[in-house]
Amino acid sequence: MALTNAHASVNPCKIDPNWGGCRPEDNSNRAVYWETILSFPVDRNPESVLVSGNKIYVSTMGEETGPIKNGDGTLVRYHEYGGLDESFKVRYNLHSPMGMAIIGEYLFVVDIESIVCVSKANGDFQFQISLENEGVDFLNDIVTINSRHLIVSATRKNALYLVDVISKSYERIDIPISNPNGLSYNPVNRVLFVVGNKRHELGNFGNGILTAIEYKNGRFQTILFETSFGYFLDGVAVRGNTVLVSDWKSVKTGGSLFTYLPFTRTILKEQDLFIPGVADFGLGTFDRYLVTPDLINDKIYILKARTL
Repeated sequence: MALTNAHASVNPCKIDPNWGGCRPEDNSNRAVYWETILSFPVDRNPESVLVSGNKIYVSTMGEETGPIKNGDGTLVRYHEYGGLDESFKVRYNLHSPMGMAIIGEYLFVVDIESIVCVSKANGDFQFQISLENEGVDFLNDIVTINSRHLIVSATRKNALYLVDVISKSYERIDIPISNPNGLSYNPVNRVLFVVGNKRHELGNFGNGILTAIEYKNGRFQTILFETSFGYFLDGVAVRGNTVLVSDWKSVKTGGSLFTYLPFTRTILKEQDLFIPGVADFGLGTFDRYLVTPDLINDKIYILKARTL
């Protein structure tokens, strides 16, 4: 097993103007079965996973979940088979780190009101960008747009922000999103996928919301579609011609993974993962592997795609 690729692979395709995505005949639109092949323990509430090469980066929130300034959060890195990589250490004081993204040799993580940049190689602190002046107190996820820009989700502000890591500036995207959580971007189609929830809690089916936003005329300003499903949506990733979305569903019996086809705006498949606390997952090795945290039981699971 070799885990490679920090983000979902993106294949060139014919763009369909109806939603900005690939046509089904140009790319795989089949659902797969995800089989658990490995799990390993991680201390103190792992919230987000990011795969880069054969390394797995994990953000841990500390003893308590939620955006709490107690200074006991951190980032850790594991080898592909679960062994802790001690050459990576973040000595910067993190509180409740959550989503992560990579630009070049730098790893970015959101931490309450700040975006913190560290070296991807060893974890050395580089700089931070604070959104505190915006009244932000719960940054949730972050995604790479290009070599200069990131987008972050501010859950309690019902807002998204475009962040320039060179000028260290930011601007609010003028599209209201209900309790935005996970983010995924397809640079070929220039479509941003956002999962949120009508209420930021485990609710009834239909509480979750998946929104597709198109980058057009230099701005993220056009909502291509918005659809509701799931009990509490958390993570999202583009995989070929489909979009994968994690749903907490049930704390007792575990969460599920939706495979959604944007072209037809239909759910291809829902698979029960029997993993509680399915949060911000990552994909690796040409999207054949899915790595997800179990926030409830302090574990990381690695799943492999099996063709149906």
